[in-house]
Amino acid sequence: MKVLIVEDDSSKVTEISKILREFEGRIDEDVVLDIKNATEKLQKNKYDLLILDINLPNRLGESPIEGNGASLLDRIKNNEKFLEPSYVVGLTAYEDEWRNSDDIFKSNFTELIRYDISSEQWKDNLRRKIERFLSKENTIFFHREEYNYDYAIITALRYPELEAFLQICTEREEINIPGDPASYFKVSFGDKNQKILLATNDTMGMIASSHLSEKVIQSFRPRFLLMGGIAAGIEGRSNFGDVLVANTSWNYESGKYIESNGKSLFEPSFKQININVNLEKILKKEVPDEIFSSFQRWGDKGHSKVSVKLGPIASGSSVVSDTKITERIKSSERKLIGVEMEIFGMYYSATNSSDLKPTFLAAKSVCDYANNKKSDDFQEYAAKTSAAYIKYLICDNVISDLNN
Repeated sequence: MKVLIVEDDSSKVTEISKILREFEGRIDEDVVLDIKNATEKLQKNKYDLLILDINLPNRLGESPIEGNGASLLDRIKNNEKFLEPSYVVGLTAYEDEWRNSDDIFKSNFTELIRYDISSEQWKDNLRRKIERFLSKENTIFFHREEYNYDYAIITALRYPELEAFLQICTEREEINIPGDPASYFKVSFGDKNQKILLATNDTMGMIASSHLSEKVIQSFRPRFLLMGGIAAGIEGRSNFGDVLVANTSWNYESGKYIESNGKSLFEPSFKQININVNLEKILKKEVPDEIFSSFQRWGDKGHSKVSVKLGPIASGSSVVSDTKITERIKSSERKLIGVEMEIFGMYYSATNSSDLKPTFLAAKSVCDYANNKKSDDFQEYAAKTSAAYIKYLICDNVISDLNN
C-alpha cells in the first residue's frame, strides 16, 4: 500500500511512521512537510492512503496556515490535475478544528482523527483504519458512488496501438502509479471538459487485457471503457484499415477435446458477452466520411475507403495465421467479422466488475486476414484508423448521453 504523510511536525511524523512499520513491509511511505511538495507528489503519484494534517505551511520555512490541509483536500477533489488518493485520514490536535473540518472530510471519503500527544487513542484509531484498509473484506475500492473519468481507452501494445492515440492528443500527461508496470496517460482530444485516460500493459492476450481493465476500473472509475488497436479481419468481408466494432465477443478456445474414432476433436462451448443494446443502436448510424479523410496526408497504405463494420469478434490466446482456424471459428458464428486476442478479456472484466460498471466497447482495425500471407505491413495504418474512430465517438459526443 502506498501512503503519503503530509505533516510539518517531525514528532508526529515519527509516531505515524512507527505505526506504519508495524505492518511489516506492506506499506511504502512518502513524507512531505508542506503544501507545495504535497501538491507535486499528488499530481505525479496515485496513493492508496493520504495522512493529512489540518494546519500546514505553503512552503518549507513558512508558518502553518489554519485549515490549509482541508483546502488541499478540496483542491484534490475538484482539480483533475490531482490523482485522488483512495482514502484520506486527517489529523489535528485542536478541538475547534476537529469540529469544523469534520464535514469536509466526511464528504470526501475521508475520516478525521483528533491527535493527542498524551493519549494512545489516536494511534489505535489510525491503526484500525489502516488494518481495515488492508483487509480483504475492506470495501473502499468496491463501493464508489461517482465515476472519476469520462473515458478510459486501453490497448494491448504501446506500439503501434497506444502510440496512435498519443499522436492525435492535444495534451498528455503521464501518470505514475508506484509498483504498477502499466503505462497511464491523462490526455485531451481538444475538449478540456472531457476527462480521458489512455492505458496499456504492453502485453497481448485476454489475461493481460482483463487485468488491465480491472485496474483501470478500480483505480480510475471510467464511465466508458474503450479498447482500440489492431485485429485480423475476414478476407472478403473487410479491407485493410476497416474498423471492426465488437457487438459481441467470446473465447473461441473455450470448450473440450473428445476422442472420436481414434481422433481428437474439439467441441466449442462458449458464452458470448454483448455490448449495451442501446449503444449498439447508436453505433449503427452512418459515420461521416471526413473522420478518415486525413490518412492519405499521413502517407498511409490504405487502398480503399475506410468503413466501419459492427459484428461479432472472437478472442483467442494465440496469433492466428491459419485459415483452417478462422474457418472453424466461422462455423460457430457465421457473421464473424474479426479475430484477435484481447477483447473478450476486457468485456469480461467490465461485465463482472464489483461496482460502478463502465459501458464497454472495442473498436479495432484490420491489419491482416489471419492467413499464411499475414504480415506487419498494415499494423500502423490500422492502429491509426482505430484511434480516429474512437476519437470520433468521444469528440462528437456520439455515445456520451447513453448513461444519462
